[in-house]
Amino acid sequence: MGEECSGLRQLVGFLAFAVLLGLMLDRPTWHRVLLVALAVPFAVLANVLRVLLMSFGAIRFGTEWMNGWLHHAPAGFTIPVGFALLIGVDYLLGRRTVLPKPTQSTGERSWSLAVRLRPVAICLGLTIVLQVALKIHLQAAGADSFPGMAASLRVLPEQFTFNDGGSNRVWNGHDRPELTELQARLPYAADDLLLRDYQLQGSGLVVQLYLAYSRIGEDRKHHPEICIREVTGAPEDLSARQLISLDPEQRRQVQRFVFLTGTTGRTAVYYWHYTLLPASTNNTFLQTIHQRLGQTPPSLTVQVSVNSAHQADLKAIEASFLPALDAALRHEQLPASAVIGATRLPVALLRE
Repeated sequence: MGEECSGLRQLVGFLAFAVLLGLMLDRPTWHRVLLVALAVPFAVLANVLRVLLMSFGAIRFGTEWMNGWLHHAPAGFTIPVGFALLIGVDYLLGRRTVLPKPTQSTGERSWSLAVRLRPVAICLGLTIVLQVALKIHLQAAGADSFPGMAASLRVLPEQFTFNDGGSNRVWNGHDRPELTELQARLPYAADDLLLRDYQLQGSGLVVQLYLAYSRIGEDRKHHPEICIREVTGAPEDLSARQLISLDPEQRRQVQRFVFLTGTTGRTAVYYWHYTLLPASTNNTFLQTIHQRLGQTPPSLTVQVSVNSAHQADLKAIEASFLPALDAALRHEQLPASAVIGATRLPVALLRE
């Protein structure tokens, strides 16, 4: 769930409805205060119901539907439920409250109510106008400001040449046949996917390269701590976890993991991702913030694994293959605005 699912906007609506309800029905002061106080737990309860409905929908129908207009469908049920709870409480409190007999005529009471509701109506009208104006302004930025990949992942070079002590050596690659099977197993729909082995010329050292691109950042939900440690049950050697720099300035860092596989085996995994941020545009500050927070940017996940944890093998991979792969991706596939990172998103693993 994103930040937009926190329920704060529902809370504001419930508070406004509680105030309006107390004013329109001319309730005593303590009655109005109680309605406003109850608006908070009712808003929380309604939002919990919305989250439960969305979680059920994700388990039953997957998560793809959440990216469209159906994302807001659960609110169509929960908001009326919250309003109904407030009306029900007001009805129960009204039955137990003995109101004093009015001393004003019907016309005077109507005029008094109109005077009290005037500021509320003005504020409500201004809020609607500002909300519409803000929405129009934010939508004027468009939804296509985030760049896409410059080329398919399949055009990634199948050979990486590097200098090793004065002589050239090569990493030779070939695509793995399990790509279709892997794509079917992924918990999300990748917009582009690559699974390829690279072997260091003149040695038996082989690394497996996994690349996954998603226009809506779904690839970030798949990382080694989930797919290896949690799914396969392979424990991690935390002492071997380390940030590896791809450049001398140590600005481009990737995360190294080492997992214990089998009885004596070890698998080293290098993980990082590229976030495809918008290039400089003419958007206003509000439009930029809305795009950053309201939309998940496209991203590319990179995972390099090797069935070894020997220092000589890891040194060869870190000194030659990883920097060459990073340079090739930036040259062929990634836009100039792409930002590298190795942080992992908190992801819940549902077991059946």
